[in-house]
Amino acid sequence: MKENISRNIIFTLFVTVVTTFLSFLINRYLLFNIGDSELGLFRLLSQLVFYLSLLDLGISTSATVAYYKPLIKRDYNEISKIYHTIDMFYRNVSIITLVLGVLAIPFLFYLVEFKSYLLLSIYWMIFVSNAVITFLLNKYIILYLADQKVFFVKSVTGIALIIEKAVQIILIIKFQSFLFFLCASFISNIIKFAFFKRRIDKHYEITENSNDYDGKIKADASQMFFHKLSHIIQYNTDNILIAKYISLTAVASYSSYMMLSSLVITVVSIFHSVVDPIVGQLVIIQNNKKNYELWIVFAKFSFWVAGVVSLGFYYFATPFIINWLNDKMVLGKVIVILILVNLFFDVIKWPTELIKYKYAYYKDIYNPIIEVFINLVVSIALVGHYGIAGVVVGTVIVNVIFNMVIKPVIIFKYCLKIPIIKYVEKVSFMLFEMFIIIGISHFVMSFIFDNDKASDSWGEIITSVLAFFVIYIGVFLSVVSLTNSKFYVLKLRDFIVERKI
Repeated sequence: MKENISRNIIFTLFVTVVTTFLSFLINRYLLFNIGDSELGLFRLLSQLVFYLSLLDLGISTSATVAYYKPLIKRDYNEISKIYHTIDMFYRNVSIITLVLGVLAIPFLFYLVEFKSYLLLSIYWMIFVSNAVITFLLNKYIILYLADQKVFFVKSVTGIALIIEKAVQIILIIKFQSFLFFLCASFISNIIKFAFFKRRIDKHYEITENSNDYDGKIKADASQMFFHKLSHIIQYNTDNILIAKYISLTAVASYSSYMMLSSLVITVVSIFHSVVDPIVGQLVIIQNNKKNYELWIVFAKFSFWVAGVVSLGFYYFATPFIINWLNDKMVLGKVIVILILVNLFFDVIKWPTELIKYKYAYYKDIYNPIIEVFINLVVSIALVGHYGIAGVVVGTVIVNVIFNMVIKPVIIFKYCLKIPIIKYVEKVSFMLFEMFIIIGISHFVMSFIFDNDKASDSWGEIITSVLAFFVIYIGVFLSVVSLTNSKFYVLKLRDFIVERKI
């Protein structure tokens, strides 16, 4: 049975809004009830544990793609083969994760100055244990999502996350205990694992393990590993470098802005997560021309979204931080602009990566290695002179080179087999259109928006945000109506309703 895209988007949006609101409350209560050092430590350990997710080796992506054909045919022998391959892999990874987590403890002592190294070790091992449970849970989530059971997965994980965060807030207020706060997440993950473990047998006819494993998944995953490495290092080294070369307090400030950036990506990703399995099956049954049209529709949508969120971040990020936390957490305008540039690239790169991974093209293993090298070298070279700005510049440079040039060239040449000049033409127009919309919107906003006044209260922020959206949407509709982009708005609507282009 096909799921309703609109329903999935609305429900996921609801869960995202609630969990995001609770996350901001958690940040605030951690800061004022426990302290900025613990808040910085929480953000740092959250990023460090992402490095353990490298042990996934990209098998989640390759396994999802592998599931599409047998799920369409309802071939349970092949489904079982893939399932047991994933199961075997994640069991081994869980053991390795625990071992590496223990071995990483001395590195933490070198990286962080904390009041109690015993407590630091306990905190870290809770994060590691959560990573282990997540690995074991993945084998269930991958199958459900590949089978387009998005609503089921989102409802279970979403409701569990809402309850988890609400309990964490209560624990912070009542006990002011960072340890209790972390334990709540651990217990929540155990409950989710137990629930999915009981449900999987009712939904799928998984045969007994015959030790017949899918070798292609392993091969694709080994190539995907380098891409995953690049992503994790690109987005999870900033706090490590800031903690090492500046301070945990600086980590708290920077991570607060990054939390806003992550919120934007999370909201945008609601659409991504809902359509991802649908696109996966369409790519298999459609020809390259149709898939190219699919890329255009999603690319247009991504540029439209990137424009509004980037300009909105420029106006409202700092006023939000001041009212949410305090003015001590505010970063300079140059750093804010660099963060929003990376936010822009995070939004527009999605269609290209979507097509690339649905075509199961992972051969470009040297590109992510070069990405990592450039990012680290530039960030380390500049952090001493320019502080946080120097760290962020490394990510900006990588985004320009790889997400605007190299990756699109790869998918047009090797996946879609469309002349690269088509990409240049389409993206040039999208950039031109977006800058026109941003330029006119900024010109109008400059007459009515006072950044200092917007910082006065939540009421001023909300009023300014509403005015901004009215102006931006008005300008967007006016510009789009004068170009052929209006046809892509209709195509996007048709995709949501009819699940095809």
